[in-house]
This record gives sequence, structure tokens and C-alpha cells, in this order.
Amino acid sequence: MEIPDLAEPVVSNESYRPVEFGNVGRVELVNGQVVPMEHCHFWDTDTALSNIHVNIGEYVEEGTVLATADADYIKKVIESVTFEKNNCVTAYAINCDIYDVKLEELKHKLKGFKELSDKKGIKETNREIDVLEENHRYDELLYNHQIKSYDAQLKKQRELLDDASIYARKSG
Repeated sequence: MEIPDLAEPVVSNESYRPVEFGNVGRVELVNGQVVPMEHCHFWDTDTALSNIHVNIGEYVEEGTVLATADADYIKKVIESVTFEKNNCVTAYAINCDIYDVKLEELKHKLKGFKELSDKKGIKETNREIDVLEENHRYDELLYNHQIKSYDAQLKKQRELLDDASIYARKSG
């Protein structure tokens, strides 16, 4: 098929003026090298992505949502950490009960050696009590450290759940 000829408008109005090519404003030429810069964006906890909103090399404005985390995965992590924390609390409570029973047993043993005036037995039992108490202090410090760690993990995951998006910090 042939392309039809365009009819020229009969009115010589500005809106029907032919298209012209030209520069609008001032043109400044600057020599230089353009170097792309990478900006690292990340969450400081483990998470799975549900959606990536931009493509590689795409120009984004500051504040643009780059990626969204998977809320179901975050909830599973929160459940897992809570379960581990509860297990830690239960294990510590059981260890405290065992400590109390062993300490009571050693005190009775020490009392018996004192009644028998057995210096060697008294010395060994005092050493066993000291070791047991030192181990209990260590277990208590370890327990407190683990609870703080679990609380910090839960806090980060809850913050991530509240706003599960990564935003562009700079345009580029």
C-alpha cells in the first residue's frame, strides 16, 4: 500500500507550524569521565526476599523501594528464636535445680567429714563445692549472654517485620 500525502493546513496558525529542529536554552559541554558508584543496601539480619522492585543498572531516586522482605519467613524466624529462647530458659531452670541438689549433697557430705574430723575429706569436699559454684557462676553468665543475644535477634526481626522494605539512600 502507498502512503497517502499529507494535506497542508489551510490556516496559517502557530499551532500548524512545521516542526523545526533547534536548541532551547544554553548548551554547555563539559569534558570528563562518568564513573558509576555502587551503594550497598542490606538488612542486618538474615531474611528472604519476596520482591525486588528494580532491575540491575536501573536509575532510582532517593527513597525508592528497592526490595521487600518475605514476612512469612520473618515470622518463622521469630517463632524459631522464641522457641530456642524458651528451651534455653527451661534448660537453665533444670540446671539450677541440679546445682541446688548437688550443693545440698556436698554440704551434707562436708558436715559428715567434719563430724569425723577427716581433714583430707573436708579439703576435697570444699574443693568440689568451689568447683560446683564456679561452674554455676559460669553457667549463669552464659545464660544471661544467650538471653541477651536472643532478645537482640527478636528485636531486629520485629523491627524488620514492621518495615520490611529497603529504600534507596541516594539517587543513582
